[in-house]
Amino acid sequence: MSDLSIIIPVYNGEQYIDECLNNFIGEPVKVIVVDDGSIDNTRNILKNYLKYGNMKIIFNEHGGVSKARNTGLKYVDTPYFAFVDCDDNVLLYKYFEMINKMKEYNQKIGCSRLILNMGGFPFYGRKRKEGVQVFNEVGSLSSLPSVMTDKIFHSDLLPNVFQNEKLTVYEDADVSYHTLAKEGSVYFSNDPHYVYMMHAGSLVTTTLKPSEVKSISQIYTLVESLKSKFKKDNLYNKYASDITAIAIMLYYQRIRAIYFKKHPYDKEKLASCILTLLQIIDANYKSNSILLNNFKNNEYHDRLNVMLANLMINKHKIKSLETTSALEVFNTYDDVVKNTLKTNEVIRCLEKKMF
Repeated sequence: MSDLSIIIPVYNGEQYIDECLNNFIGEPVKVIVVDDGSIDNTRNILKNYLKYGNMKIIFNEHGGVSKARNTGLKYVDTPYFAFVDCDDNVLLYKYFEMINKMKEYNQKIGCSRLILNMGGFPFYGRKRKEGVQVFNEVGSLSSLPSVMTDKIFHSDLLPNVFQNEKLTVYEDADVSYHTLAKEGSVYFSNDPHYVYMMHAGSLVTTTLKPSEVKSISQIYTLVESLKSKFKKDNLYNKYASDITAIAIMLYYQRIRAIYFKKHPYDKEKLASCILTLLQIIDANYKSNSILLNNFKNNEYHDRLNVMLANLMINKHKIKSLETTSALEVFNTYDDVVKNTLKTNEVIRCLEKKMF
C-alpha cells in the first residue's frame, strides 16, 4: 500500500492533464483526480485513466477548486497526502524523501523550497535552514509561502485542511497558515518537490480578470477567517502580527497585478483603494518589521511584488483616498474586523470607488 495520496483538482485542463497524470502511471502513489465540471475535452481524456489501478477519477459538477479538493480529501486513506495542480510539474521521488524526513523528525507537515518556472527559466524560493522549523518567533509563520502544493501533510491533519468553499480566492492561505500555526512546526527541505509552471495565461501581459479585482476586498474575508480560527484555538495573540504582515503582502500583490496586467479599470483609483486599505491595517505599513524582514529574506516573488508596487506608487504619485464617513470610524485594522457589519460597510464603500 502506498504512503501517499495526491489530490489533483482539474477544470478545463485538456492542455495539461495528460502530461500531469503520466507522471504517476505505475508509481507507488494513490492519485485522486477530481474533475470540477470541465466543459472542454478534459472528461474524455480522464476516462482513459480509469484503467490504472492507482488512479481514482471523480466527476463533479462545477463548484470551484475548494469544493474539488474537499471531495478528493474524502478519498484519502494513506498516511500522507498532498495537492497538485494539473498544469504544474512534480519531482515524485522527492515526495518520498520528504516523507522519510517527516517520519525521522516526527513532523506532520513537510514543506520544500518552491521552484517557479517562467518560460523555461527556473526561479528558486528562499533557501532556509534545513530541518525542523518551530514557529516561536514573530514573523516565522508569515515567512512561509501560503500555497498548499509545496507541502505534504500527515493524514492526522485531514480535519484541518478542508477548505472554506465560500472563499473564491486565498483559499490556500486560509487553510495553510492556520494548519501550520496549529501544528506549531514544519520540516523544511531546500530540495524542491514541486515546480510551479508560469504558463502564457499567467504572465504579466495577460488581462486582469474581474475576479482578481474583486479579490481586493476578499483579503478582508481571508483575514477575518484567520482571526476567527486563531482566536478559537487560542493562537491569535501569538500570531496577530503575522496575520497583519500576510494581509500587507497580499495588498502589495494586488497593486503589482493592477499595473502589470491589461484591464479597463482606472489603475490609479484601484491603487488608491488598496493604499487606503493598507493604512487601515497598519498606518506604518511601509516600516512593518515583519514585512521588512520578509522582504530581505523571503522568496524572490515577494521581493518583486513589493518593489514593483512601490515603483508604481511613486511613479504615478498614488495617494490613499480621502476617508469617507464609513472609513473614519476605524483607525486600526483591529477595529475593522471587530464588527462584521462595519467591515462590510467599508468594503461596499471601497468597491463603489473601485467600480
